[in-house]
Amino acid sequence: MQTHRDILFADGEYRFLLTVDAILKLQHELGIRIGAIHAHVLRGRYINDMGEFGYDLEADYGVHELLKICEYALIYGNRAVVEGREVPMTGDLAKRLVKLYLSPDHGNPLSKAWDLATAVLNACVHGYDPDGDDQKKSPPKPTKPRAASKGGK
Repeated sequence: MQTHRDILFADGEYRFLLTVDAILKLQHELGIRIGAIHAHVLRGRYINDMGEFGYDLEADYGVHELLKICEYALIYGNRAVVEGREVPMTGDLAKRLVKLYLSPDHGNPLSKAWDLATAVLNACVHGYDPDGDDQKKSPPKPTKPRAASKGGK
């Protein structure tokens, strides 16, 4: 189990991580605690057999909070691999990436930022098992029958 997500984003693979420092900055900037941020952003999110999805009519996020969650997670994830090379992550780079690839000002639907912020927050709060998706797709392993208890019904 891990609390970060390595996600194909923008022009490479980036690590998104909310450390304690990132959480404290996020709480300060947004004026609410991490539990409230998590509940607020996940309002309107559901999971079914097809996967996770957002139902926009029940959503209650703000654009500023979505973009800040993604920006801080990029900064504190501090890992980027672009064209096979490690690229140092800086605050300026994180801001540019978020603006270019997530901001509505650059033609991006808010759902992109909502999906990413949800993945980041869920990893932070609940943890993330990178092998979990593969386990769901593979058939269940056969189990050995249990021996009946002696003297019981």
